[in-house]
Amino acid sequence: MTTRKFNSFEYIGRATGPDPGGLHREDMFETPHGFAFVIAASQGEGEQEAGRTATALERIRYYLENETDDKVEEVSRNALMYTSGYLYQTYQKEAEGDLPPLSCLCVIVSDGKVHYAWVGNICLYVFTGKRMIPLSWTVAESQGPDASVAFMGEQPVVAPQFPTDPLIPVNEDLLLAGSGRSCELFCLKQTKKILQDSMPSQTKVARMTRLFDGEESEKQALALQMLRFYNLENRQRSFVTGQEQAAPRPKSSAIKEDMPGKKSKKQLPDMDMLQKIKYIAYLVGILLVGYMVYDLFLYDPKPAVNIPLVIETEQVGVESPDDTLSLAMDEPRALPEDIPYTVRGGDTWGRIYTQFGVCSWFIINHPPNTGRFGRDGALIADARLQIPVRYSSDPELNPHYYTEFTTEVVGASCENAGQELLDNFREMVQTQ
Repeated sequence: MTTRKFNSFEYIGRATGPDPGGLHREDMFETPHGFAFVIAASQGEGEQEAGRTATALERIRYYLENETDDKVEEVSRNALMYTSGYLYQTYQKEAEGDLPPLSCLCVIVSDGKVHYAWVGNICLYVFTGKRMIPLSWTVAESQGPDASVAFMGEQPVVAPQFPTDPLIPVNEDLLLAGSGRSCELFCLKQTKKILQDSMPSQTKVARMTRLFDGEESEKQALALQMLRFYNLENRQRSFVTGQEQAAPRPKSSAIKEDMPGKKSKKQLPDMDMLQKIKYIAYLVGILLVGYMVYDLFLYDPKPAVNIPLVIETEQVGVESPDDTLSLAMDEPRALPEDIPYTVRGGDTWGRIYTQFGVCSWFIINHPPNTGRFGRDGALIADARLQIPVRYSSDPELNPHYYTEFTTEVVGASCENAGQELLDNFREMVQTQ
C-alpha cells in the first residue's frame, strides 16, 4: 500500500492479485499539468499480460511528463489514445490470437479540479460523506446493451470515454477509483460505513480490500486508489454522474451542490439589471462617437500659420537599386521552421514523404521526435511529430535549399539519407 500527503489531498493506493502479480497496477506521479493517478488492469493471465500492463503505465507516464502543449481538459484522453496506439503497434502483430482485454483509467488533479478519462472496465466514484456517486459509465449505458466495449491496444485508434465537465470537489470529499472486484466494493453498504468512520484513510482502504471473505480474497485481483481532499477553496461541489453523462445533454446541466451552511449565490443577474447595463453601454458609445467627431473636425487648439517654403539645394545621396540588391543578397538565407504533424491511422512513410518531401531518416533522427516511434521506427497513431522541412525537396516548403535534397542527391529510395549527408549540409549552411 502506498500513502502520500499533499497540500490539498491525501493519496492511498493498493494493488493485489494472485501470482504472477502485476495484472492490476496503480501509480501516482507529478506532471506539468498536475498530479496524475493511473490504473491499468488486464483480464488475462501470465507474465506477458503483466508486462503489457506495466508497459501501459510506463507509456501513460511518458506522455504526461513530456507533452506540455495539451490542454489540461484533454491531456488524460490524449494520453490514453497515445498509449493504446503504442500497445497496438507493439503487441498486436506478435499476438497469435485475440489479446486479453486491458483497461486503463487516467486522472489529473489540477487547481482544485479533477479531469479524467478511461478505456474499458474501470470505475470511478466520489463519496460526499452521505452519497456514493458514480462518475464513470459503461458502454451499455451510453450506446445501448448491444454495444461492444473497446479496450487498450485492440485498434490503432481508440476513443476514450470522458465527461463534459470536470469534478470540482470540496473539503472531505473522497475520490475512489478501482478495477476488478473493487468496483463491486464501492456499491456495498459495508463500504459506506467504513468510509464514514473516523479511522485513518489507509486503514479504510485496507478494510475495504478485506471485505472478500476467507481464502477467496487471495484469488481476487484488483487495484484501488482513494483521494481525500482538504484545504480546498472550492465552496460548491460540481460533478457529472455516470448515468447522466451516458445520455446526451447540455453541458450546463452538471449537478452543483453547496457546502453545508453556505447560501447559494445567484448565477445570473435579473432582466432589469441587464437592461440597465445595455442602456449604459449605448450611452457610453454615443459619448465616444461625439468626442471623436469634436476632436477630429471641430477642435483647433492653434490657428494655422503660413510657413515659407525653403528649397534646399544640398545634394542628398540616394541608394541605388544595385546597392539595395547587394545588401539583400548579403543577408543569410533562413532555414524554414519545423511543421507539426499528428500521425493518423493508416499513415505510411511513403505518404508522409509525398506530403512533405522529407526522407524518414531525417524525421526519425530529428531530436524533438525522440521516443515517438515504435519498433524499428514504426509510426504510432496520434503521435505528434515535428517535420524538419529544412531537409525537404519541395521548393515551396524549402525555397532556399530544396536542391540539396532532390532524388538525385538522397536517392530514389532515400538510400543516401544519413549522417554524412546531414553533416555536409550543415557545414554548407554555416559557411554561407
